[in-house]
Amino acid sequence: MNWCCGAMMIGSIGALRVEGIVFERLPLVYCPVCRRFEVHPLVSDAFELLLDYAQGDNARHIVFDDFVTIDEAELRAHQPLWDDGEPLLLIQASIDQALDLLSAAKALGDVLWKRELGDRLKRLAALKSKIEERQN
Repeated sequence: MNWCCGAMMIGSIGALRVEGIVFERLPLVYCPVCRRFEVHPLVSDAFELLLDYAQGDNARHIVFDDFVTIDEAELRAHQPLWDDGEPLLLIQASIDQALDLLSAAKALGDVLWKRELGDRLKRLAALKSKIEERQN
């Protein structure tokens, strides 16, 4: 599992532009709170190798899974929160996860962690409200 700003990152298959090269169908992980993203750790070595080859060939567009076999079940097992195109369900799962962590922070008496989780929950709640407004 990947963590960012204390939140569990979400797995997805998407597109990424790196050094002028667009990679499509690339496994990624991202944080809905701070919007950080990175290549999924299970394919990061293959991505770096493919990036080197693409730069050497002056390629501008690569479909990642044309060159690297992706086992989506393994990716999903490694990243429990996965973006299936249902943003409201995904944000709710992120809120539930943050609430679970908040219970642990309270039990440990960790004031800083509780404050960080409270801030994260506020951002996730605002994001959930935005999504609900768009859907209505």
